[in-house]
Amino acid sequence: MTEAGISTTSEADEFDEGHLVRVKRLERQLALARKWGIKSTQQLHRVMLRDVKDAEQRAKQAEKRAAAAEKQLKQAQRRAKKAEQELADLKSSATWKAGRAVTAVPSKLKNRGK
Repeated sequence: MTEAGISTTSEADEFDEGHLVRVKRLERQLALARKWGIKSTQQLHRVMLRDVKDAEQRAKQAEKRAAAAEKQLKQAQRRAKKAEQELADLKSSATWKAGRAVTAVPSKLKNRGK
């Protein structure tokens, strides 16, 4: 610089060159940061998409298991209802009533001895 504070052309050229180098370096850093930012975002999206697909698959499997359990429940309820109906029919039959009448007397006699 001169005494008046005005720089000479060589100092200005050095400043411009240093400045340009610094700007280029910062632009490269920015480009790399953007590149890695994009890559990391894409990787994050891939991981999240894989997690969502896995969760959807587990949900579908759970729905299938629930449907199978409901089907088994309905079958068990039908079997229980059928068994209850057969028992009710058996108890209302004349044979059941006659058998109860025959066994009722001996059981009363048996219980008196105690």
